[in-house]
Amino acid sequence: MKTTAPIDGWSAYYALLTDALSAQPARAPKAPAKPRRSLSERLDRWFTDQRIRERDRYLAEASDLADLEHRMRRIDRYY
Repeated sequence: MKTTAPIDGWSAYYALLTDALSAQPARAPKAPAKPRRSLSERLDRWFTDQRIRERDRYLAEASDLADLEHRMRRIDRYY
C-alpha cells in the first residue's frame, strides 16, 4: 500500500480509493480436486444403486406391516 501525505480531507479519500482499486482481489483457496473413479468403480456404484432402488421399490409395494416384514425376511435370506 502506498502512503502519501494528504493535503486535505478529499485527497486522503482519493488516496484510499486509488489504493483500494489498485489492490489485487483476495482469492479463495482452491478446493483440492476430487480423485476420479475408474470405470469399474463407477459401474460398481451404478449397479449397487440399481439394486438398492429395486429393493426399495419391492418393499414399498407392501400392503401392510405383516407383508413388509415378510418381504424383509425374504430379502435377508437372499443376501
